Amino acid sequence: MKGKNLDKRKFSGNRVIARCEITLKNLDPFAFHEATRSGHMVLNIRGGCLYLNEGVSEKVLEKIFPDGKNTVFKEIRLFSGLNDVIVIKNIKAAFLRIRRGKKRAGIVVRFIDISEEHLDELTSLISRLPLIEGDEEAALPSENAIKPT
Repeated sequence: MKGKNLDKRKFSGNRVIARCEITLKNLDPFAFHEATRSGHMVLNIRGGCLYLNEGVSEKVLEKIFPDGKNTVFKEIRLFSGLNDVIVIKNIKAAFLRIRRGKKRAGIVVRFIDISEEHLDELTSLISRLPLIEGDEEAALPSENAIKPT
């Protein structure tokens, strides 16, 4: 395998989509609430694109990525249509860019310094969540759709 240029898409695997809640590490020692964001996430084992209900702005990016580069998601909760909740804890993510679509914008991240446990959890997603074949923006629920409680 040495010297061969591996196709990163084959390593990344299929993309899946899920409704999600992201809990960030709270940097304010006086806050009594968790810093939680919700929306949808399209992801594979290398990273993903986070489409927040509140949209993407400089203020949102500053809160998620205080240093402008990396963050630790204290918890990612992914909800499948089968009332299955998948929880991934303490996973590091690097900000790559903002993905601007026709109607929605998403935050593209790459998972960094992932453990074997994280790798196993991310690999298992393709059997537990809906796969995306084509345009990920088309796979997202409408912004006007009724959100489950």
